[in-house]
Amino acid sequence: MNNIPPDNNEENEADFSFRQQKFDENSVPDAITSLIQNKLAVRQLEMEMFDRVKTENDVRRFKRMGKQCPFEKGGICGNVSIRCGERQQYSVPESHSEKRLPHRCNYAFKVNRDQLHILVVDDDPVIREMCIDFLKVAGFENSQIETSPSTEDAIDALKVAKIKNRPYHLVISDIRMGGASGYHLVNHIVERNFNARVLLISAFTDGRDAPNNYLGNSEILPGKKVVNNFLRKPVQLSDFNKNVLEATSDFIAA
Repeated sequence: MNNIPPDNNEENEADFSFRQQKFDENSVPDAITSLIQNKLAVRQLEMEMFDRVKTENDVRRFKRMGKQCPFEKGGICGNVSIRCGERQQYSVPESHSEKRLPHRCNYAFKVNRDQLHILVVDDDPVIREMCIDFLKVAGFENSQIETSPSTEDAIDALKVAKIKNRPYHLVISDIRMGGASGYHLVNHIVERNFNARVLLISAFTDGRDAPNNYLGNSEILPGKKVVNNFLRKPVQLSDFNKNVLEATSDFIAA
């Protein structure tokens, strides 16, 4: 009869032979070696990233303390691998080769008071005008103050200011606006390494509506947070100007 089932031994031998071809004594060590090499490469990348981030944070702390950057010489950054907040090219897309070139640096660890640059962000034009008036009382000129009606517009303004080598020293922002919130703007400032001080304005100043990933509470220096203060609406002139002067004092040359 032709319908005799195949011999199980023959089937098992064929299957065993196939598996032997895939996992013979030479291929197993090769696979293990490749796996180890991949893990070592990942570990090396992790260490390089850790070192870079640590260096970036150290440099930003120097700048927050008003110290000279150790990598800046004649307006050029001497470390092509870090992002510290003042390198203009990091505000626009770059090719891989462009990232390896020397970068222009915006950093001036001390400026004159009339060189301070301030951005006011609020979707209410009345509040924007009020902040401008308060800043004028504090001694700032119109040329030192710019405004944005939204977080999205402010993000563009931060980028343009860096490209023009006129970075903002202080950002004053409402929290609740029609689009993205002031918390989102703070996260952007931190993540993109802009070195501006930040004041937030809101009728709700306890931070209960802050997102889980909010970075404003992180300390840039021991005891100094990214967000210098919350100002409760309606903002009082004396309180506003006191906080503005405190937030910008680190930048001003003696």
